[in-house]
Amino acid sequence: MKVKSYTVLEIAQKGKEKFGIDLEDTGALEKQIRLAITRENIQPVGRKKSTPTARNDANAYSEVDKDRILDDFLFDYLRSMSNDEAVKKFKSSAEYQKMADEANEEYFEGLKRWQQEEEERARYGNFDLPNSMTEDSERVNKKKYQIISDALVDFYLHDKVDLGGEEALGKAAFLSQILNSQFVAENLFSRLFDFKIDELVEDMNRIDYVQDELIGGDLGAKEMKLFDKLSNWRNYASLKREYM
Repeated sequence: MKVKSYTVLEIAQKGKEKFGIDLEDTGALEKQIRLAITRENIQPVGRKKSTPTARNDANAYSEVDKDRILDDFLFDYLRSMSNDEAVKKFKSSAEYQKMADEANEEYFEGLKRWQQEEEERARYGNFDLPNSMTEDSERVNKKKYQIISDALVDFYLHDKVDLGGEEALGKAAFLSQILNSQFVAENLFSRLFDFKIDELVEDMNRIDYVQDELIGGDLGAKEMKLFDKLSNWRNYASLKREYM
């Protein structure tokens, strides 16, 4: 199987796409990438043409190193260049790790209690695992309706609406009536958005395991990303094409 590799130009293009950067000339970005490659002593995995019309081959780097350059070494630089408000809320791996470290410090006492409970379960032979949640579980339905409410509020009271104007007041009154009826809200939501219910259920089961089994010292950046993902409705709902 052919291994993917990326030239400096291709890494710059990937950075533009991922961080939503409006940039015609990638020269400055390519310079930053080369500096990161030199600073981190990243070695090429081969050579290839950056574009079909390129005359010469250029050094190419692995997908892992491409991700390290964009997500770690140049993360702050790329985030600062973006005009996308959603991108500006991205967190680096280091930031997620810091969140994890802080959470771990708070949970050590909980970890101790969990260990004691595990010892008791082992002693008395109680190895029952918590039931996995499904689409019909109460907690999933509660989270689903929270996502629906957040999505509808953002859709009708978006950044372009003057929150002090009559339009906003009218939309707020309309939303208030809609959200008073879960049935009506869910129907309106289904017309406007596609919903990744399977992904939500999977993530809620994963976070349930984290909360029940890890509780503290084992938390890492991966777990904190999951907490962060569940807090943002945009990770589970996307506006249908006809309403974009």
